[in-house]
Amino acid sequence: VLDLDWLLHVDSDELLCLPQPAPRFFAGLAAAGCTMYTFSNVEGVPQQSDSTDVLQSVRLFRQNVGLVPRNPKAGIAFFSWQLRLGGWFLSYENGKSAVSVKHAVKCLSVCMWEVLPQLEPGR
Repeated sequence: VLDLDWLLHVDSDELLCLPQPAPRFFAGLAAAGCTMYTFSNVEGVPQQSDSTDVLQSVRLFRQNVGLVPRNPKAGIAFFSWQLRLGGWFLSYENGKSAVSVKHAVKCLSVCMWEVLPQLEPGR
């Protein structure tokens, strides 16, 4: 049996950047009563198809559309970029969720878990 407190699915082409070492970050979530934490993804866009290390060479990043402020100024800027680029980068926007193993009830996908107790977002 593995002695795990948190579980997070990270693909081989993904990089997780935390504001502090992982044990301290996840201990802080647990201390705050958090049972699942969803990371907003930021997509890197390779500009060379022959890169030997994409995580080192990517310089263009697509911010998660869910993090774009909902106001007229941001809306105009967002729409202008879509016109300029011919659309928005293709990617997923649901993020990746880490789950407290002792609160995990059911894996709904690699990005989402059912947990107990159910808590309100941001609490």
